[in-house]
Amino acid sequence: MHACGHASHTAIGLALTKQIAENREQLSGEFILVFQPSEEGPSGGEVFSKFDIFKQLDYLVPLHIGIIDIRKVVCGLAFLSLQSLQSLQSLKVSFKGKNAHAAISPEKGNNALLAACMAVTNLHSISQHRDGITRINTGKFTSDNPTNDIIKDAPFLMNQVNNNKGSASYLCLGSSTFVVQHHPDFDFDEDMLIYGVDIRWEFIQCVLLEKSN
Repeated sequence: MHACGHASHTAIGLALTKQIAENREQLSGEFILVFQPSEEGPSGGEVFSKFDIFKQLDYLVPLHIGIIDIRKVVCGLAFLSLQSLQSLQSLKVSFKGKNAHAAISPEKGNNALLAACMAVTNLHSISQHRDGITRINTGKFTSDNPTNDIIKDAPFLMNQVNNNKGSASYLCLGSSTFVVQHHPDFDFDEDMLIYGVDIRWEFIQCVLLEKSN
């Protein structure tokens, strides 16, 4: 069980690190691998983007596996725009009512729970689809389920690199995931992991060739 795919990201990173180490005599410069947690909330890439190291990078290649449900590698910001996953707004809303006796004078009260229920119901009446641009979710109301979205953090990190004269582009490893992410039975096609290593290694070779010319 791979939960959301982050086990695959770690495996790719470690394999790439091994490949870099084995070929270090052919390489130059610094290589920094970042394993960034908490993509669904405000403590992930948005926080990481404030680290000075991202202002110093010449290149950045973020990666996520399993966003599209076929064996396919997709590169570039166009992927993020098409999937409308580059933005997340999280809101905490409190409803306040007016106390009244439910039997003696119910007309004098305002039921905050009823208002909250109506708000949640109306929010989810907005049509949503993976091919559309709208994403709405109520993650915590009467349960402790978190609100989740995917890869919203990558633009924060890429913008830091691009705005400081570096070059960044997102990489998606498409893979059958069998069930939705964050499901206990979530899994993915592990044959795709080697592409994550190979593509990034090829990118390193291309950058070295470009700098040597």
